[in-house]
Amino acid sequence: MKEARTKFKLNNKKMDKMTQESTVKILIVDDTEDGSAIQHYLQFASFNTDWVRNCQEMENYLRKYQVDLIILDVHLPDGNGLSLVEKLRAYHQKPIILISAVFVEEIDRVVGLELGADDYLIKPLSFLELKARINAIFRRYQKQVDIQIQAEIQETFHFGDYVFNVSQYRLHYQNNEISLTNTEYKLLTAFVTHANQTLNREWLTNYCKISLEDHKTARAIDVNISRLRRKIQLSDKIPPCIRSVRKQGYRFIPTP
Repeated sequence: MKEARTKFKLNNKKMDKMTQESTVKILIVDDTEDGSAIQHYLQFASFNTDWVRNCQEMENYLRKYQVDLIILDVHLPDGNGLSLVEKLRAYHQKPIILISAVFVEEIDRVVGLELGADDYLIKPLSFLELKARINAIFRRYQKQVDIQIQAEIQETFHFGDYVFNVSQYRLHYQNNEISLTNTEYKLLTAFVTHANQTLNREWLTNYCKISLEDHKTARAIDVNISRLRRKIQLSDKIPPCIRSVRKQGYRFIPTP
């Protein structure tokens, strides 16, 4: 990464004039000193970053903290980055950029992207290009969020005898209003706008902005879902609208 480090030093003065980024959390997973160089540059660009050196450290970190993007080296001492992307995608929905210190065939890059990575870069990195690609990824994700929010504001959802008005924060059952906590409201909004889709716990936690550090158990989301279930149980004789999907999360089925 010597070339990339040189680019960073040469461009310091230019970077002083660039618009600084809003603070987001980026996790760098790299067992070489390249990780330090990437962290140095991204911190200079006003990103909030942390650096870990292997798969185990990454998994431990993600159990404790939430991140907005992961930069993941394909070749780690205790695992393969491609396999790790597939594993991460089972419970982590945030963007992933794969990086590699060796030339990889086109098919390998395609596999990485097909497994769920958002981008694939080869070292030595151009830090300006890395920053541009990070910004492009965040713009794409923000558009998705904006579309989702717009849909939530505009729609009223019906399931069984329930009517849920997202913009008015109201849930009615046969014309009787049902009180919801703020977290229950966010959970129900997530479910009705993603009906028949399996949503994992981390995605729901991020959507509802629940900090797992503030709870005694990482299953705090389960407690809130259990309470919501009791409020929208259509009948004891039929399955609940919110159903558990083993080892994956939850799925909302509006029509029993």
